[in-house]
Amino acid sequence: MNDQALVRCEYSMANFSTGDRMRKPKGDRRSTEISLVIRQTMEACILTHLMPRSQIDIFVQVLQADGGTRSACINAATLALADAGIPMRDLVTSCSSGYLNSTPLLDLNYVEDSAGGPDVTVGILPKLDKVTLLQMDAKLPIDIFENVMQLAIEGCKAVANYIREVRAFNLICFLHCFFCVFLASILHFCLSSSQTFLKFVVLLTDIARKY
Repeated sequence: MNDQALVRCEYSMANFSTGDRMRKPKGDRRSTEISLVIRQTMEACILTHLMPRSQIDIFVQVLQADGGTRSACINAATLALADAGIPMRDLVTSCSSGYLNSTPLLDLNYVEDSAGGPDVTVGILPKLDKVTLLQMDAKLPIDIFENVMQLAIEGCKAVANYIREVRAFNLICFLHCFFCVFLASILHFCLSSSQTFLKFVVLLTDIARKY
């Protein structure tokens, strides 16, 4: 549709991402499915109506797979879109949880994921408290499902807080660099004129006396 942006996503795994180093054909069934899941999850948070007649391409490649690649790719895509300045309703974050040996587990690794227990993948918009992704590959009793689901939601909120901390730190670093460049430009301008330079020295002296 021309009145909103088109979101495209391509998911792939490097040949060395797993221990078997098997060469997988591009566009296999699993990659196509995960690409669709990521695209639909990101479409739920991107304000596509603000960018008509445009296209947003998301390319995700897994370099090391240790379980939870779907959630990791969604979190990476969220951070990339936020850094790119793409307008979003909220940061969409994802996390997986499972039930193994009568114990709810958060963020399953490859060994836990391969044990055959049921697992749930959840994606949410933390500030809006809205679920954008819910996948489960096995049946669970309703009381156990609620516990596993709540554990995944708490994991999503923790990831969202971490992403916000990372973005805040990047913003501080950017402002610091900008301030340094700004001061260097002022100093260069002052040095180009002797009278202006003397005024600059007097100003620094006054400031030093006050503090």
